[in-house]
Amino acid sequence: STKNQDKQRDPDAHQVKKGNEWHFGYKAHIGVDKDSGLIHTLKVTAANVHDVTMTSKLLTGEETVVYGDSGYLGAE
Repeated sequence: STKNQDKQRDPDAHQVKKGNEWHFGYKAHIGVDKDSGLIHTLKVTAANVHDVTMTSKLLTGEETVVYGDSGYLGAE
């Protein structure tokens, strides 16, 4: 269920359809250093926020190469 114990929905969470399934909540966008494997940036958004819109917020500005899944394609 998308409701909590008080029968209320979180106003900041949203639903999104992935494949044939609906998901309600949030998603984490994570920036990781390719050499150390350590997380340098973590951004949490509603589930319906597109990955590509978060790309610039995950970068430190020192990257010479960037890796990401298909959700981040098209970012500039």
